[in-house]
Amino acid sequence: MLLGVALGFTACIDDESKYGGNEIPAITIAGVVDDKMPEVNFYHGEEAVINPQINYTGSGSLSYEWSVGTYDNGVKGELEVVGTERDFKY
Repeated sequence: MLLGVALGFTACIDDESKYGGNEIPAITIAGVVDDKMPEVNFYHGEEAVINPQINYTGSGSLSYEWSVGTYDNGVKGELEVVGTERDFKY
């Protein structure tokens, strides 16, 4: 049984980080620190514009979804989807 477990662990050593013969796509977003997305706040009545700097190595296309909501005294309200384009203007 111990020999079977040892052989099972060695079977995954030859991983070339590929999926189905294709390299795994990578995405990087400017402003992301320690896997935490940046938070952006705007004042009521002020136009909100965000132009994300994104680097994507995949072959397919990306989709986007922008949501807005309230934040009052440390409590987040419900989010409402307001856009699906790459650049955000609200």
